Amino acid sequence: MLRHYDDLFDWNLTTTIAEEQDGYYRFEDTIFYGAKGGMLADHGTINGQPVLDLKWEGDRLFHKVAEPLSNPIHLALDGKRRLLNSQIQSALHLLDGYYRPYDIQLTAVSVEPGNQWYQINRNQVTEEDLAKVENHMQDAILAAIPVTYEYYPGSKYPDPAYAQHDEVRVVSFGNLDRQPCGTPHVNNTSQIASFVILGQKKHGDQTRVEIAVGLAASQLLQAKNHKVEAIRHLLNTKEETIVEDIEELIDLKKKNKDRLKVLSDSLADYQSEAIAQSPEIIIQDQVAIESMRQVSQNLLKHPIDLKILTNQEDGVCHFSIVSPAGQARDILNSLEAEINLRGGGSPKIVSGRTEHAQEELVQLFNQIVSNLK
Repeated sequence: MLRHYDDLFDWNLTTTIAEEQDGYYRFEDTIFYGAKGGMLADHGTINGQPVLDLKWEGDRLFHKVAEPLSNPIHLALDGKRRLLNSQIQSALHLLDGYYRPYDIQLTAVSVEPGNQWYQINRNQVTEEDLAKVENHMQDAILAAIPVTYEYYPGSKYPDPAYAQHDEVRVVSFGNLDRQPCGTPHVNNTSQIASFVILGQKKHGDQTRVEIAVGLAASQLLQAKNHKVEAIRHLLNTKEETIVEDIEELIDLKKKNKDRLKVLSDSLADYQSEAIAQSPEIIIQDQVAIESMRQVSQNLLKHPIDLKILTNQEDGVCHFSIVSPAGQARDILNSLEAEINLRGGGSPKIVSGRTEHAQEELVQLFNQIVSNLK
């Protein structure tokens, strides 16, 4: 196992090529870590070229860049990425150590910046419980506990599940946690820098705890601050009154929605009355598509024989057939025998739409209506 993973700041290395497979290179030594064990892959460069991919074949790591490589090989990690990845990994170990005495297990985790969380096999978690976790983690960070490593032959490690490994690496955070792990970590707990619990969600019979750790917490804070600033500028308000101003806008929106409904109802009443009085059976472009349903329902309140409403938008012709005598479905069936359409409804009102031109649709309606007489 690579000892380079034991030092957070081991970010540069010169080595040579061991083998090449389909554009992927394995080196005699490496400082890179590929995604595995719940940890994200490192970023960095090889001979100045950005690393495009890292993949494991057993314990061997293969590296891919755009152009062919030749010796000597100079590896350079993106230190910020390694720190970010190591912070969340070490925090998860401390969480394991905190929950273990309570027989609580971390059953799933997410280490992606902006979406960090862990899940535990408990469906009831109080705010007091989470406050204790947060205090424990912050105390551990302040204590600057050194992270230490021990190596054992797999055959001699007490847990038989590791017997097939040549070597087992055990990571210890003082007396807070000790467990086998092959991923990079911080050198001491102060380098985790920060740990914040953002909230919790039920996930089946378990609980998912949302967190932000280290650099990821800083990035999240910066992103949320940018959003707050954008909202503040849109509202032309002060940061301290954003919530009140948004609540006021929501209330205004609700009032405007109520007013709009009153106006829409009045317009629908006016249109249905005007259409009912019109001698025309087919009414084109007078009723907005979103108002067709309400106007059609209102028309049933008037003494009419048959009315057909049509309107076209974005290449789609919408229609509504209103027949107090119950012939709406019959007319729809006759229309469907001539063109492709989607529609349905009751014997008195049907609605539908087609990609045929409005002129063609109106012509077909005239033919169908004339056959009814």
